[in-house]
Amino acid sequence: MVKTSLPAIGLGTLASCIIGIVWYSPVLFGKSWFRLAFPGRHIEDMKMSWTAPFIVTVAGNLIVALISNYLVNLLAIVALKDMVVLASVAAIFHCAVQSPHFAYEQRPVGLFIISGGYDFAVILVDCLISVLFK
Repeated sequence: MVKTSLPAIGLGTLASCIIGIVWYSPVLFGKSWFRLAFPGRHIEDMKMSWTAPFIVTVAGNLIVALISNYLVNLLAIVALKDMVVLASVAAIFHCAVQSPHFAYEQRPVGLFIISGGYDFAVILVDCLISVLFK
């Protein structure tokens, strides 16, 4: 049975949320992401609740941290170069799965790049944390 590290999973989940706060802030990609995701709208005009998306985000980040930790331990990864390869393969796999959705829904390529970059950063940090907690 493959061991998982609860501290690594918890820290990975927290780190993913922090990455998201920075990634989607106005300082990095927040303005571009909002413009691409909600064309013609302004954030001040949005009347939606952000509670449900935040809960889904934390749950998703928890699952990504759990799977990243599981794979790092299953594959017995200890070298940073192997961790980067694992994270890269996982991110490419994820982007490949998402690309048809973006194409059929006619979402902008820039949105795909911003979202894919965030996903890669999250997977990379989760794998790094899992290696460090071995």
